[in-house]
This record gives sequence, structure tokens and C-alpha cells, in this order.
Amino acid sequence: ALDLSSDTPEVAACLEGVGKAVDLQGKTEEAVEALHQAVDLRDKLGNYNRMAYLYAHLSRVHFNKSSQKAWEACQEGLKRLEGTPDSPGKARLVAESGRTALFQIRPFKEVNDLCQRAIRMAEKFSKLEVSADARITVAVLEMLNNNAQRSKIILEQVLVLAEENGLLNIAQRAHNNLGVTLSTLLNPAGSLKHSIQAVAIGEQIRNNYINSLSNQVEENIKLGNLDEPETIIVEKIPQVDAAPKSEKERVTLVSNARIHYARGEWQTALENQRKSINIIGQWENSPLIANRNIELAIISLELNHFRGQGNYSEAETALQCNLDLNYRLHETYCLLCTLFAQQGRLEQAKDW
Repeated sequence: ALDLSSDTPEVAACLEGVGKAVDLQGKTEEAVEALHQAVDLRDKLGNYNRMAYLYAHLSRVHFNKSSQKAWEACQEGLKRLEGTPDSPGKARLVAESGRTALFQIRPFKEVNDLCQRAIRMAEKFSKLEVSADARITVAVLEMLNNNAQRSKIILEQVLVLAEENGLLNIAQRAHNNLGVTLSTLLNPAGSLKHSIQAVAIGEQIRNNYINSLSNQVEENIKLGNLDEPETIIVEKIPQVDAAPKSEKERVTLVSNARIHYARGEWQTALENQRKSINIIGQWENSPLIANRNIELAIISLELNHFRGQGNYSEAETALQCNLDLNYRLHETYCLLCTLFAQQGRLEQAKDW
């Protein structure tokens, strides 16, 4: 069918199928090329609803490698579709734009406005899953804005909605983010419970649930259980078929770093964090980079304080990166203050 020169819906559908198939094989560049051809053909055919869906899918394809390119795909789609009627596909694209804006650390109002627009449009077309997905992004945004309690309320509401309507993808994402939110609220047992449920759903529908496994490792360590994290690393992470190889490597490194840190094996923990940052840096995923910078700085400071072995300049560089990203600023300020104080740079410590 792809050899046909005719501009027909059938050829467009074949291009979509090729894009999705090669994406599942991990061939991102080929997937992007096929999906772009499908987008152009849908545009030519005047099927703007399907065109919008394709741009949202294109963003998801990019996201595994680069959240920046995912965001750019959404922006390109919204620009090309400007002036076209609202549609279910457009609602999905606006919701995806809100999600990628979150990972690009765009301003609170910009992300929230995109999500609220998606919610209104989705409700107009009775697209419950799109509306719920956008609400989860709002919940994560609230948590990142230091309002974890508000985030918890939104996620609990979405979870009830998802379970009542059999929306398993939404239920998985809600459980995963409830796990993260409850961790922020210092409730490791509750966090672990939701992370386990997210994994169970992910296994059922063959989704990527590797971040929930990562959260399980973290919460088990907080609860004083170091055996289960090792089981997760050895037995469970390799079995997440929907996760790219690089993502499995990243979660394994971070999980090992946390176990070694809990045992006081700080040098080994630091080496694992460095390797994970190298992997994450290739994705252009700012929140993940900032999270690893925080953990790397904490390990470096403890090595310096207790053993005189850490690298102050490495910790300072990591924290400066967070200032540039404008992410996790409160923790970054506190760590910079500690770093300067340990070095006797008291005037600079006062500034933070």
C-alpha cells in the first residue's frame, strides 16, 4: 500500500501503522519519518482530527529520547492546526502539549492554561480519558509547585473516575503519581501501596511501569527494607518490555545508587549517580536531570563531611545546573548553603 502514489485515507492509515510498528521496535527516527508523512497526508486530505492525534502520538515517540523534541512536536502541531475546528484529536494534542510543557519546566500558568483548555475541549466531546489525563498533569504541576496536598486530592478524584470507567491507562498513571505525591508527603507506606498497584496495572496492559518500580525501591529503602529493592533490580526491571533499554539502565543505576547510599557505600553510590546522569543528559529531560543532581550533591557532601573524599566542584556544578533549569530550587538552595559552609565560604552561604 505504501508503494501507491495516491493520496488516500488508506495510504495515510498504512503510514500510521508503519510509524507505530517501527516505534515498538525502538526505531525512533524511522517512526518519526513515517508519522510525519502521515501527518502531511492527513493535512492534505483535510482530516484535521486525525492529524492532531498523530501529532500527539509523534510527541510520545519523541519523548523516550527527548522531552524537548516532544514539546516541539506539540507546538508544531498546534501551530499547523490553528484556526481548525475543535475536535477530540485536538483535545488530545493540547493535553499532550500540557504534559510536555511540564517536563520542559514551562511557567505554571502556561502549563495550567494548556491543561484547562484540554479539559474543556475533552468534556465538550465527552472524551473522559483525555480530560482525566490532563487533570493528572495539573496534579503533578501542583506538587511541583509545593502543593502536594492539593495534588493528592486531584489524583484521588481521577483515580475514582478511572476505576469507575475502566480507564486502565489513567488508573496506572494516577497510582504512579499518587505514589510520588505521598512520598513527598512523607508517607512511604502509602506511596509503596500505590506504586505496587501501578505496576500491577502496567503488567496487565503491557505498559511501561519502570518509574513505579523505581519508586518502590526508594520507598522500601525508607521503610528499612533493602532486600526487596535488590529483587526489583535483578528480577523485575529487566522484565519491563515496554521500557527502552536506556531507561532500564537509568533506573537500575539510580536504584543501585540508593541502595549503596543507604548502606553508607557513598563512593559506589556516587559512581552510579554519575552514570545515570550521563544517560539522562542525552534525553534532555530537565526534571530527571535535576533530581539526579540533588542526589549526586547529597552524596558528594556526605563524602566530604565524613571522609574528606567528595568533590565540592562536582556538587556545585550539579546544583548550578538546577539553578539554570529553575527546578527543585528550595532543595538546591539548602544544599548550596551547606556546600559553601563546609568549605568555609560563609559569606556565600549566607546568600542562600
